[in-house]
Amino acid sequence: THWLADRLIKIPLVGLVNIVAGEEVVPELIQHKVTAENISSEALAILRTPEKEQAMRERLLKIRESLGEPGVMKAVAKRIADFMVELSANEKTPV
Repeated sequence: THWLADRLIKIPLVGLVNIVAGEEVVPELIQHKVTAENISSEALAILRTPEKEQAMRERLLKIRESLGEPGVMKAVAKRIADFMVELSANEKTPV
């Protein structure tokens, strides 16, 4: 599956956080790179470098803030639906 996707889809990032950020915020270990050694190496690099850990935390917080308040998408969808119902009622045309 990864082999096929790798040839069909050309995006430099695969992790959702990284895609949203448009850059690598957290390490991406995909397919053959997912080994105990690589995972521990990445984790230790973060844990042993407070500046790196802090920078990652700050970037993750900015990403979270950029997504809006929890439930915002549901609230926006409801407002749009309510607007469409109201518009339909005013125009006597079903939506």
